Amino acid sequence: MRVILIIGILIFSASKTIACRCEDPGTVSEAYNYTEAIIHGKVIQKSFVTFESSMNIEKADSLRIIFKGNDQKLKLLESEFIIEVQIEILKVYKGELVGDTIKLYTSRNSASCGFTRFEEGQDFIIYASSKSYAFRLFNSESNLEKENTLWTNHCTRTTKYNASEDGKLNLIMKK
Repeated sequence: MRVILIIGILIFSASKTIACRCEDPGTVSEAYNYTEAIIHGKVIQKSFVTFESSMNIEKADSLRIIFKGNDQKLKLLESEFIIEVQIEILKVYKGELVGDTIKLYTSRNSASCGFTRFEEGQDFIIYASSKSYAFRLFNSESNLEKENTLWTNHCTRTTKYNASEDGKLNLIMKK
């Protein structure tokens, strides 16, 4: 009986540490102040990709060397756990983005904080960062992200496009 209780406690504890935990993203104004990039964009394409393909090539190669002999970590690196979204940039509220499109990444499921509601052809207001929340699984090295890509998650204010959010962002931009 004692063993069952201990196993139950360990499972409960593990689910608490692995599961996504979000804080309130705050008001539009608060989110504007702490978010690196905010855009209005249309989803052109959405696909599932591996952790490795969403990383800087040199850093991914370095991780492969570090994880040599650790089949579990290597399998994780090769798993299609990431959503890659090609976004047509319609408006930039904040940030300096180059080009008409951007590659955006998020985790594949909401339990790991992924924003899973992207649909091709739909417009979104995206609150994004150049840093990945998903890469915390590979804490052996930092700055794993590819250059000129963005990341979002469901803990941000990212949402389907709506005139109210757009209006609030436009007011902030005028200040």
